[in-house]
Amino acid sequence: MSDRSVKELSPDELIEAERAARHRTRRFPRQTLFFAGVVLAVLFLASALVAGTWIYFLGRSGAPWLALLFVLALAFVPLSLATYRRDSAWLHLAYRPAAIGIGVLNYTAIAALACWSIALVGFLTRTDWPMRSIATALFAAAVIVSLAGLVHAAWLRITHVTVALKKLPREWHGRKVAIVSDLHLGNLRRARFVQRLVRKLNTLGVDAVLIAGDMFDGTAIDPDDAVAPWRELRVRHGAFFVTGNHDEFSDSARFLHAIANTGVRVLNNERVVVERLQIAGVHDGETHRSSIYREMLAQLKIDSERPCILLAHQPTRLTLPEHAGVSLVVSGHTHGGQFWPWTHIARRVHGSFVYGLNEFGRMQVLTSSGAGSWGPPFRVGTRAEIVVAKLVRAA
Repeated sequence: MSDRSVKELSPDELIEAERAARHRTRRFPRQTLFFAGVVLAVLFLASALVAGTWIYFLGRSGAPWLALLFVLALAFVPLSLATYRRDSAWLHLAYRPAAIGIGVLNYTAIAALACWSIALVGFLTRTDWPMRSIATALFAAAVIVSLAGLVHAAWLRITHVTVALKKLPREWHGRKVAIVSDLHLGNLRRARFVQRLVRKLNTLGVDAVLIAGDMFDGTAIDPDDAVAPWRELRVRHGAFFVTGNHDEFSDSARFLHAIANTGVRVLNNERVVVERLQIAGVHDGETHRSSIYREMLAQLKIDSERPCILLAHQPTRLTLPEHAGVSLVVSGHTHGGQFWPWTHIARRVHGSFVYGLNEFGRMQVLTSSGAGSWGPPFRVGTRAEIVVAKLVRAA
């Protein structure tokens, strides 16, 4: 690559430069290993906190369960790394309890911190709290919340929303589109989950399905087999797809090829017109840098006299699509934080665009919390969903 400035590069050269940068990053796994080491250290400390708290307040009666939780939590990281490299039934089988263990550790660690906080208040106020009973109640609550989160994540809901778009063609007034994102097919979900999802979509009476990325988890699986049930989709204008960050963890070409073979329209940084409604999509990798994203949006040649729905995995850099004339951005990625207390952190990062329908200047942004999950298969404070958006013509 020459020393020309970004402004002097053609759009195609900008895309290739971005992709080359991402591939160069993949060649150096030290960052990944460092991050994995940090996560392992945090998990070790959290497990030690839970074990120490349990033994201090409740004795050693639960030692076998503590040991199991400890092993599962520490196995999560190496199993995650292994499944990104190898498609093994044994690895996927082991991953599930490890992922559940991480979720349980989250809430038992919170219970442990609550135990020590209450004990500290009792010490400072010289109050003799019944700490054994309090600790029992807190750890029991942690387990109950974990079980509820596990069940809640498996319950796929339908969320209805009405979206008013200026200059909406008469053909689309009152029609509905479904928004699906973040299936994360891989360790925990595969073809059976897609089959259940497609069957539900076929009953909703929608005219199109918009898939806002992260179809895959990025793990080593047979992508053709995983997405095969999309062939059974019976929707008037079919489905449209752009990649999410997990779809690009490895070579995304095989994922895109598998999706396209099912009849789902992969929007390769392009715009299509469906009964005078513009539907456009930009792959996630092209949205990370403003210069690339801006060029991609310019190439779409959006007609400002017609509404345009843009599929973009992450609800970020929203000024760019707004200036390009986009009417509605459809996103996923955030999972709404997936489960408490990470819901608060997600909201701090993404603000009001972490979930739901929100305005950004002259544009609207619709963010789904996703149909699947990543890591622990838990949902606490969020929901696994298909969003059904009814389109109406704004006054």
